[in-house]
Amino acid sequence: MAVSQVGSTTTSYYVTNGANSASTSSMTSTSSMTSTSSATSVSSATLYASATAKTTCSTTVTYSGSSSTAKVSSTTVATVEATSTNKTGASASTTASTTSITNKTVNINSSGTPVYAYLSHMGGEALAEMENTLNKYGYSDGDSLTEVLGEFMSKAGITDKNVYSSEAVTKVSEILESLNKNENIMQQLNELGFVNVQSEVIKVNEGITEKMPYIVEPTSVKADAAPREILKALENFCYVYDVEYDLNSLDKIIEKVDEVYNYYKDVLGSDNIEKIYKDLELTSYKQKENFSKTWTFFKIGMGFSNELSSAVLANCYKEGVFSETNRQDTKYDAKLDDSQTYEYESNDGKGFGIMQWTYQPRKENLIRLAYEMGSGVGNINVQFATFKDEITKVDLVKGAWSSVLKENDLESYTRTFMLEVENPKDKSENKQKERVDAAWIIYNGMEG
Repeated sequence: MAVSQVGSTTTSYYVTNGANSASTSSMTSTSSMTSTSSATSVSSATLYASATAKTTCSTTVTYSGSSSTAKVSSTTVATVEATSTNKTGASASTTASTTSITNKTVNINSSGTPVYAYLSHMGGEALAEMENTLNKYGYSDGDSLTEVLGEFMSKAGITDKNVYSSEAVTKVSEILESLNKNENIMQQLNELGFVNVQSEVIKVNEGITEKMPYIVEPTSVKADAAPREILKALENFCYVYDVEYDLNSLDKIIEKVDEVYNYYKDVLGSDNIEKIYKDLELTSYKQKENFSKTWTFFKIGMGFSNELSSAVLANCYKEGVFSETNRQDTKYDAKLDDSQTYEYESNDGKGFGIMQWTYQPRKENLIRLAYEMGSGVGNINVQFATFKDEITKVDLVKGAWSSVLKENDLESYTRTFMLEVENPKDKSENKQKERVDAAWIIYNGMEG
């Protein structure tokens, strides 16, 4: 969005410092001021004697186009050196030269709090900077800056309808400044699967290529089916990792993201996981990533012990082989990733995801959480949120989970989780032993 015109109304008054013996107490002066996007000019000052004139201005800037009128409280100082011509009676007539000054930092609101200069000054470069900043955090889809900024404010819970008001600008600046303290926040959320940095997709129709907005359908089985907006991603993170979603404490949320991300990267890059990866005969790097994310979720998000984490992970291994996009395998199809071929249905009786949700009520719950999180059922964090929701809120699963917690050792955890929570068709001793063996591999590897 570009501002086509910028006009200003200026009220000036003068404070002077005399440079010679001529009187300065009765000086008068007039000044005209013309404002552009980045510069202000002071001209036509007529003075007595030789003097330095300082100009203090209160300016109202009016923007044409879709932007609203913004009141800017500013102080501009211009120094004009005059050349005097002595006249009879020791008076002097002086005409000041024209001086241009640059003023890009008119950014103090009524409470004295610094705000973003581009929100108060709104020059052309400032508009581009604002659009780039919002785009960086997922808030840009071709709408005007006012609309995109309004969307950001809505997601941030800012109810002020005037997007250029002092209160709104201050709150927006506080949020963006907190986010900017961690330059890697978008990368961290992206790697953890909470945000998709892709803002648009390419659609080719009859040879014509066009850009389409990135829209997430709740039934999407793709792993990257996550929101693009950082505030929604942070809200989802807070639910999964049991953090209060309060933007007044945004720095604490960002610190938690950093903690979770670093823990995940430590697990992913450890020698421990290499041994587990080999002993469980995993075949893809994606499985290693998902193992690390799941272990991180159980340990930090759920507070599980190593024994309980290993027991549940062993069941995940036997159910979905650490693939969040895995549809229930058949003897004809043993692929780990079915995101290109499977159309998710809640009543098809097919297991799906890292825990192989199969029964209709549980698959419908997966869709519900995906919708609430602005994501798809194939996203691993939706699946983590669904697991958390089931064992804490869904009566049937909550009761089964309470049976697991009555146990106190790895083998009992593993068997009870299989029989009560997963409830597979084949509950034979041989199948139970396979899961117990996998649990010991994971436990010994992570303990080591």
